[in-house]
Amino acid sequence: MMPAVMTVLIAGVFWFGAPLVVRALGGHAWCGARAWLTAAILAVGVGWFLPSPWFADQTQTFTQHLVGGGIASGLVGWYLIESLHVTTTPRRVLLILATVSVLGVANELFELVSDTYFGTFLGGDTPWDLLANTIGALAVAALGEIWLRVRGATPQHAETHR
Repeated sequence: MMPAVMTVLIAGVFWFGAPLVVRALGGHAWCGARAWLTAAILAVGVGWFLPSPWFADQTQTFTQHLVGGGIASGLVGWYLIESLHVTTTPRRVLLILATVSVLGVANELFELVSDTYFGTFLGGDTPWDLLANTIGALAVAALGEIWLRVRGATPQHAETHR
Protein backbone atom coordinates (compact mmCIF):
# COMPACT_ATOMS: atom_id res chain seq x y z
CA MET A 1 0.00 0.00 0.00
CA MET A 2 2.71 2.46 1.00
CA PRO A 3 4.74 2.12 -2.25
CA ALA A 4 1.60 2.70 -4.32
CA VAL A 5 0.61 5.82 -2.37
CA MET A 6 4.14 7.24 -2.45
CA THR A 7 4.47 6.50 -6.17
CA VAL A 8 1.24 8.36 -6.89
CA LEU A 9 2.37 11.34 -4.78
CA ILE A 10 5.79 11.45 -6.44
CA ALA A 11 4.17 11.04 -9.86
CA GLY A 12 2.02 14.09 -9.16
CA VAL A 13 5.07 16.13 -8.17
CA PHE A 14 6.89 15.07 -11.34
CA TRP A 15 3.95 15.36 -13.77
CA PHE A 16 2.60 18.70 -12.53
CA GLY A 17 5.64 20.23 -10.83
CA ALA A 18 8.18 19.94 -13.65
CA PRO A 19 6.10 21.95 -16.16
CA LEU A 20 5.57 24.62 -13.49
CA VAL A 21 9.33 24.88 -13.03
CA VAL A 22 9.80 25.18 -16.80
CA ARG A 23 7.27 28.01 -16.97
CA ALA A 24 8.81 29.74 -13.94
CA LEU A 25 12.17 29.69 -15.72
CA GLY A 26 10.67 31.27 -18.84
CA GLY A 27 10.48 28.11 -20.93
CA HIS A 28 7.61 26.33 -22.60
CA ALA A 29 6.62 22.88 -21.40
CA TRP A 30 7.22 20.76 -24.49
CA CYS A 31 4.71 17.90 -24.75
CA GLY A 32 7.23 15.62 -26.47
CA ALA A 33 9.45 15.80 -23.41
CA ARG A 34 6.70 14.25 -21.26
CA ALA A 35 8.20 10.87 -22.17
CA TRP A 36 11.00 11.71 -19.70
CA LEU A 37 8.42 12.27 -16.95
CA THR A 38 6.66 9.02 -17.80
CA ALA A 39 9.99 7.16 -17.59
CA ALA A 40 10.72 8.88 -14.27
CA ILE A 41 7.39 7.78 -12.81
CA LEU A 42 7.99 4.21 -14.00
CA ALA A 43 11.44 4.27 -12.36
CA VAL A 44 9.87 5.29 -9.05
CA GLY A 45 7.37 2.44 -9.28
CA VAL A 46 10.02 -0.14 -10.20
CA GLY A 47 12.44 1.09 -7.55
CA TRP A 48 10.21 -0.11 -4.72
CA PHE A 49 10.52 -3.74 -5.77
CA LEU A 50 14.25 -4.07 -6.43
CA PRO A 51 16.33 -5.98 -3.89
CA SER A 52 18.56 -4.28 -1.35
CA PRO A 53 22.32 -4.45 -1.98
CA TRP A 54 24.74 -6.63 -0.03
CA PHE A 55 25.39 -3.84 2.49
CA ALA A 56 21.76 -3.82 3.65
CA ASP A 57 22.87 -3.60 7.27
CA GLN A 58 23.84 0.03 6.52
CA THR A 59 20.76 0.95 4.50
CA GLN A 60 17.70 -0.94 3.39
CA THR A 61 16.63 1.61 0.78
CA PHE A 62 19.79 2.11 -1.30
CA THR A 63 18.30 0.60 -4.46
CA GLN A 64 15.05 2.48 -3.99
CA HIS A 65 16.98 5.74 -3.77
CA LEU A 66 19.30 4.82 -6.65
CA VAL A 67 16.47 3.97 -9.08
CA GLY A 68 13.41 5.71 -7.64
CA GLY A 69 15.40 8.71 -6.46
CA GLY A 70 18.54 9.40 -8.48
CA ILE A 71 17.58 7.86 -11.81
CA ALA A 72 13.96 9.01 -11.64
CA SER A 73 14.90 12.56 -10.68
CA GLY A 74 17.62 12.55 -13.33
CA LEU A 75 14.96 11.74 -15.91
CA VAL A 76 12.98 14.72 -14.65
CA GLY A 77 16.21 16.68 -15.23
CA TRP A 78 16.20 15.52 -18.86
CA TYR A 79 12.62 16.78 -19.16
CA LEU A 80 13.85 20.18 -17.98
CA ILE A 81 16.79 20.02 -20.38
CA GLU A 82 14.51 19.31 -23.35
CA SER A 83 11.95 21.94 -22.35
CA LEU A 84 14.50 24.65 -21.53
CA HIS A 85 16.69 23.88 -24.57
CA VAL A 86 19.89 23.36 -22.60
CA THR A 87 22.54 22.62 -25.21
CA THR A 88 25.89 22.32 -23.43
CA THR A 89 27.12 19.27 -21.56
CA PRO A 90 28.24 21.11 -18.40
CA ARG A 91 24.86 22.83 -18.09
CA ARG A 92 22.99 19.58 -18.69
CA VAL A 93 25.01 17.73 -16.05
CA LEU A 94 24.62 20.56 -13.55
CA LEU A 95 20.88 20.73 -14.19
CA ILE A 96 20.52 16.99 -13.60
CA LEU A 97 22.58 17.15 -10.40
CA ALA A 98 20.60 20.17 -9.19
CA THR A 99 17.27 18.47 -9.91
CA VAL A 100 18.29 15.28 -8.13
CA SER A 101 19.71 17.25 -5.21
CA VAL A 102 16.61 19.38 -4.70
CA LEU A 103 14.26 16.40 -4.91
CA GLY A 104 16.56 14.25 -2.76
CA VAL A 105 16.77 16.86 -0.01
CA ALA A 106 12.99 17.32 -0.18
CA ASN A 107 12.59 13.57 0.31
CA GLU A 108 14.98 13.56 3.27
CA LEU A 109 13.04 16.44 4.86
CA PHE A 110 9.85 14.45 4.35
CA GLU A 111 11.50 11.51 6.12
CA LEU A 112 12.53 13.81 8.99
CA VAL A 113 8.98 15.12 9.42
CA SER A 114 7.60 11.59 9.24
CA ASP A 115 10.09 10.37 11.85
CA THR A 116 9.42 13.33 14.15
CA TYR A 117 5.64 13.45 14.00
CA PHE A 118 4.59 9.91 13.11
CA GLY A 119 7.24 7.83 14.88
CA THR A 120 8.63 6.20 11.76
CA PHE A 121 12.33 5.54 11.28
CA LEU A 122 12.90 6.51 7.66
CA GLY A 123 15.76 8.99 8.03
CA GLY A 124 18.39 6.85 9.72
CA ASP A 125 20.33 6.31 6.50
CA THR A 126 20.33 9.78 4.95
CA PRO A 127 24.01 9.75 3.85
CA TRP A 128 23.47 6.46 2.01
CA ASP A 129 20.28 7.81 0.42
CA LEU A 130 22.07 10.91 -0.86
CA LEU A 131 24.95 8.77 -2.16
CA ALA A 132 22.49 6.55 -4.03
CA ASN A 133 20.72 9.61 -5.47
CA THR A 134 24.04 11.05 -6.67
CA ILE A 135 25.16 7.80 -8.29
CA GLY A 136 21.80 7.57 -10.07
CA ALA A 137 22.08 11.18 -11.23
CA LEU A 138 25.57 10.69 -12.62
CA ALA A 139 24.49 7.50 -14.40
CA VAL A 140 21.53 9.26 -16.03
CA ALA A 141 23.70 12.23 -17.02
CA ALA A 142 26.39 9.97 -18.53
CA LEU A 143 23.92 7.74 -20.38
CA GLY A 144 22.04 10.79 -21.67
CA GLU A 145 25.23 12.34 -23.00
CA ILE A 146 26.19 9.07 -24.68
CA TRP A 147 22.70 8.86 -26.18
CA LEU A 148 23.04 12.40 -27.57
CA ARG A 149 26.42 11.58 -29.11
CA VAL A 150 25.12 8.38 -30.70
CA ARG A 151 22.06 10.19 -31.95
CA GLY A 152 24.33 12.94 -33.24
CA ALA A 153 22.19 15.71 -31.83
CA THR A 154 21.51 17.98 -28.93
CA PRO A 155 18.21 18.15 -27.08
CA GLN A 156 15.09 18.98 -29.08
CA HIS A 157 14.76 22.51 -30.39
CA ALA A 158 18.46 23.15 -29.77
CA GLU A 159 18.51 25.53 -32.70
CA THR A 160 16.75 28.01 -30.43
CA HIS A 161 19.80 27.90 -28.13
CA ARG A 162 19.29 29.19 -24.66
